Amino acid sequence: MPQSIRVKHPSANFFGGYNRIILATFSLVTVVSCGLFYLQFRSRYQNEVAQLQTKFLEESSSLNYMVKGASDHISALNTEAEFHLATHAPGEPSSKLFSQLENLPGKDHYALDRIQLPFTEEMVAGLSGKGSLEQMSPEVKRDVEMAIALNALFQSSKKNIPNLAWVYYLSKNKFQSLYPWVSSKDHLFVESDYNQDFYRLGLPENNPQRQRFWTRAYTDTAGKGLMVTVAEPIYDKDTFLGTVALDFTLDVLNDFIKNAETQRDRQANLFVINQYDQLLAHPYLVRSTDKDVKPAQVALPLKLQSQLKQILQAPADQVNAVDSYLVLHHPLTNAPWQLVLWIPQQAIVLKALSGTSWLFLVLLPGLGLILVAASHLTRRDFIEPARKLVEHIETASQGSGQAFISKKLDIPRSWQPWFERISRIFDENRSLLQTLEAYTQELEAKNAALQTTENLLAENNRNLEQQVEERTNQLQQVIATLRQQTQDLESALQELQQTQSRLIQSEKMSSLGQLVAGVAHEINNPVNFIYGNLAPAHDYTQELLNLISLYQEHYPQPVAAIAAEAEAMDLEFLRADLPKLMSSMQMGAERIRQIVLSLRNFSRLDEAEFKAVDIHQGIDSTLIILENRLKAKPEHPAIAVTKEYGNLPLVECYAGQLNQVFMNVLTNAIDALEQNNQPSGQELVASPRHIHISTHLNRNNRVVIKISDNGPGMPPEVKQRIFDPFFTTKPVGKGTGMGMSISYQIITENHGGSLDCISIPGQGTQFVIEIPFQQQSDALR
Repeated sequence: MPQSIRVKHPSANFFGGYNRIILATFSLVTVVSCGLFYLQFRSRYQNEVAQLQTKFLEESSSLNYMVKGASDHISALNTEAEFHLATHAPGEPSSKLFSQLENLPGKDHYALDRIQLPFTEEMVAGLSGKGSLEQMSPEVKRDVEMAIALNALFQSSKKNIPNLAWVYYLSKNKFQSLYPWVSSKDHLFVESDYNQDFYRLGLPENNPQRQRFWTRAYTDTAGKGLMVTVAEPIYDKDTFLGTVALDFTLDVLNDFIKNAETQRDRQANLFVINQYDQLLAHPYLVRSTDKDVKPAQVALPLKLQSQLKQILQAPADQVNAVDSYLVLHHPLTNAPWQLVLWIPQQAIVLKALSGTSWLFLVLLPGLGLILVAASHLTRRDFIEPARKLVEHIETASQGSGQAFISKKLDIPRSWQPWFERISRIFDENRSLLQTLEAYTQELEAKNAALQTTENLLAENNRNLEQQVEERTNQLQQVIATLRQQTQDLESALQELQQTQSRLIQSEKMSSLGQLVAGVAHEINNPVNFIYGNLAPAHDYTQELLNLISLYQEHYPQPVAAIAAEAEAMDLEFLRADLPKLMSSMQMGAERIRQIVLSLRNFSRLDEAEFKAVDIHQGIDSTLIILENRLKAKPEHPAIAVTKEYGNLPLVECYAGQLNQVFMNVLTNAIDALEQNNQPSGQELVASPRHIHISTHLNRNNRVVIKISDNGPGMPPEVKQRIFDPFFTTKPVGKGTGMGMSISYQIITENHGGSLDCISIPGQGTQFVIEIPFQQQSDALR
């Protein structure tokens, strides 16, 4: 009998389509709800950004107004000073306060130390100058009277400007008026004040436009902490006289930043910087009691510190997205300062989400329940009876005509006539089919016998072909296995040879390091003994020479025996040469100490483990060890070494291994310069032999070390194999071919870095070493 073909039930396609319609409807509603939620979130996000921008602009306006107060006071002082000069001529009678000036006893200065009624210390400024009152010219006296006339405005500025430390006028006529009043014992005019920014930036050559200027932030010498100065030059028509200035501490700016509305958000950061990239105000990074001024970059997150210039070049008063942060900046109109605000973009997103209505998403489960209920009713009253009708048709077609009777109770009454009619139709057709089946069975028996014979022959052929194919596949697998084993053995042998050579080289370097460290230690003790005694020996010798000089001074005519002995030993030459001899011994001992220290630094037996070290110290130690090879010799001139060190932090590395890399690279550079054909004298003058070493920290916080020479360079075929084990271009007995291979392994595998070679034939070679300055512990071998 032929095998029955399994056909997918038609009702499955029907119900699957129905379920897909329901799913599509629910998905559409879900997408629409999510879209509405997103539009509401986007509107809320833009509103939060707009509010942040508005608050920032309001705080910028407030800071401008606060700074304008200081600018207005300094302008008022300038106007009052120049008005007094314009309305008072030299030679006018002295004011009452000028009459209280006194010359300081024992000093070439005068000062206002004793204040008499009707004046008090709160009403006047302390005034001191160089020279005497009797020799004061009318022009200088007029300048002093002008400074005295500014006392009232000095007092007003002190009362109205918060955190104002000093108000003063510094004249080119060698005097200064300083408010609040201090005596000459606490503050006396010194000419070194002319080198300060509050005077120097007002000079005509530095400020030809006579504009108001602001200084750098600095530490007050009187102990009032960090402060900044605003000043303006004073002119008598076209003649420069001096500068009037206000000093105030940074506390007033810090108080403004701390009380700013945007600062209430803990994730928002508001700060002030000046034109010198100094940090003037910050909620917690700046205090007036700090000893040093911090750079502006420290107020930014680590990702943005290298982008400060780009941030300040962006459009002002606009919200700019930089990496994952939102940044605003505003240049003040009354001072060359910038108000900067940054906040993580994530904080704005969270605020927008917290203010967004979740009604659309909450309605989704209710809508789902409605769809489920509708689907259930449709399935019960229509879909399920239709499915049973289809099943009944299939059952009746297979000869089970009584199946309908067993399910009759589960069928709605309106559907029962359809079931009965279908049962009758299939019963009539079934009797006709039985007659046809009898004739068909006879034909099938004959066809089955013929088919059996054909199947037997086909089976035998298939078995034979399968056996041949299996034997062929087995033979190919054996051949492939043998080839793979051969390749594995060759690879293992090569790796074993490389490992053996690296172990031998490593052991040699370890032994050499121990030997160098031991020799350095043994030499260090006697050298320290000699070096430590040279200073006392020099002092003793000098004392003996002084004693001889004293004897010669008091006994110019010695006895004959002493005179003969002095002449025999050439006493005058000995007195002149002995200090030089002691100095030469001092220099020699110092040189031996430097060599011993370099040997100990290079061996680094105490730093075989991973730790943070100074890379420059390792390079310098290696150069000292190789100094003999760098000096001029009969067969070749000296090799110059130029160093261009960057400002590197301490680098985490295996110091001994890294010194081995420096030794290998520098030795190869020296060998290349020595093996180069002997150039002429003109060629040496035009292009002397040299090695250039440079270091810097790139933007990825990786230390870059470049070692280059102007030797003959390498052809491409040599450059491609420079890091291969056992490859060398040196004569037999001069190189093992393992130095650069081991160096490459130390940099790439042990330090997670890179070692590249750049070489141009005829121009030279450069090796570029790049390692992270801070290693991950799980990345170290």
